[in-house]
Amino acid sequence: MVTAPPTPDDVDIIIDAKEVERLTSLDRGTIRKLVLAGDFPKHIQLTPMRKGWRRSLVLEWITGRESNPLAAYDLSHVRRRKGRR
Repeated sequence: MVTAPPTPDDVDIIIDAKEVERLTSLDRGTIRKLVLAGDFPKHIQLTPMRKGWRRSLVLEWITGRESNPLAAYDLSHVRRRKGRR
């Protein structure tokens, strides 16, 4: 039996912070705050100096925002830096 090689959609790949930023159009600081608040998928620590996210979870988060646009406005629990309003 011959099987086709897996396509990128078949395999859950790990993406780096730059790709997460590109997919979400959020900066690292905002992503970090959302992760700490439990509102964004947690990263996977790959090595002491390298972390990544499961692409499927990031895309799922984006889809969730599309289906519930008001979720983007309920960030009152996300900690803000002093001096900002």
